[in-house]
Amino acid sequence: MADVPPTPEPTPQPVGRKSLIRRVLNKVGYVLGRMADLASWLASLVSNGKAVLQVATSFLLLFGGGGYLFGFHVPQLPAAIQSLLPPRPATMPAQGVVIVSSDDLMANSYNTLLNDLTLNIRVNRLDTSQIDALPDYKPGLVIIGSSNPQTDNLNLSPAVMRFLSGNVKVLGVGVQGAFILNQIAPGSPLTSRNSVGLNNSEVILGHGLSSRMLARLPAGGSFHLYSHDDTEPGVAIYDGGSLENQGARGIARVWDAAADECSAHYWAVATQGNNALWGYTLNANELTPEGSQLFVNTVEDMLETPFASQESQQQQYFPPGPHNNRSVGCHYPSNTYRIRVGGTGTMHIGVQSKSNALQVKIFGPLNTDTVVKPAGRDIQIPVSQQSLDKGREWTVTVIYTGAMTVGTTIYYDLTLDYQSSSPLSVHEALWVIGMIVAGALAGIIALAWLFLRHVWPRLPRHQAAAH
Repeated sequence: MADVPPTPEPTPQPVGRKSLIRRVLNKVGYVLGRMADLASWLASLVSNGKAVLQVATSFLLLFGGGGYLFGFHVPQLPAAIQSLLPPRPATMPAQGVVIVSSDDLMANSYNTLLNDLTLNIRVNRLDTSQIDALPDYKPGLVIIGSSNPQTDNLNLSPAVMRFLSGNVKVLGVGVQGAFILNQIAPGSPLTSRNSVGLNNSEVILGHGLSSRMLARLPAGGSFHLYSHDDTEPGVAIYDGGSLENQGARGIARVWDAAADECSAHYWAVATQGNNALWGYTLNANELTPEGSQLFVNTVEDMLETPFASQESQQQQYFPPGPHNNRSVGCHYPSNTYRIRVGGTGTMHIGVQSKSNALQVKIFGPLNTDTVVKPAGRDIQIPVSQQSLDKGREWTVTVIYTGAMTVGTTIYYDLTLDYQSSSPLSVHEALWVIGMIVAGALAGIIALAWLFLRHVWPRLPRHQAAAH
């Protein structure tokens, strides 16, 4: 049987112009048909009063409830959601240091100290007039300050403020260093507003310091950081009984042999989050061997520890409302309450106690916000727009100024009345997110039910198919 030759495949013919136009018209007709279906659907909804009511109820639940919740909480919701997620991996600072100072002797002396006693650390220096170039150096640590106790406050540009408030360590030196920390972390206890004059370099190390911080330092007792005590003061941080209760850590406490058993303490070197304060205004060439070692240990510890997250740097804000049965006493003569103000108006702070030796100190973002008054039922503090533009963190400190013994305990009730913008708690975040998800699901189910019950049977194409 002879083989049958295969049938040749037809050669594709070029698409003619009329065929192409026909296809385009078909596509346009299909789109117009879908638009007609949509118009019919909308007409069905409008003509059905019950359906309109049900749709309106669904959208009210979805957008009204969600909008109400978000209207109050959306600025804080991202932070609350972030708290529900696994923590991000800790990041380490770059092994670079920039010293920022207009004090040539101070900057050069500490530059030489770091270059002589440390390894693998790149050290650069900038004058304060060049500080806008600081972000370009991408340092892991910025040392900023002066040996001049009367230095002017350095105003930072918004770009430099954002940089110093982000993932970079900052070591403030002397009075100017405390002022800088006051700008970039106004709620921190390591600021100029929480400091006192210092002219004694004899210190004792704090408890619980890392082995890196304690390396090659005396194991116990006090020692001097400088070869002589200057008559020009530096600054030390008043701890109110405990820096730890304020979210900070003391490194070197000013030694005072005459302090009584209930005295609070003053810290010449302390750290909180990504920031630290070295309170002395003396140059590095006047450091003792122990002082040089402590400074180098502080720098190395800051470079070798991960960046602190924003959450770990901030203590919990105290919400508006009554906070009763608070107390102060021996070793803890003061309590500080951080609040975050959300709008202008008048704050009302109340402190009621049987004792007449309680004092209230209130600090805001501006120096003019400072209020120091005896405890009272209603202390009124105006919050201006200028203050709000500068920042939102305020602190309220209650201090006992009377005589104190080991058995002294003073109770008081605190009332905070202010417009709050504190972040949501995890519980509140879950509640808000759950309500919005529930509203969205209810709206989707209601719309689907309305479509299948009232609209789908009336669509022209569906009716034609049924016939």
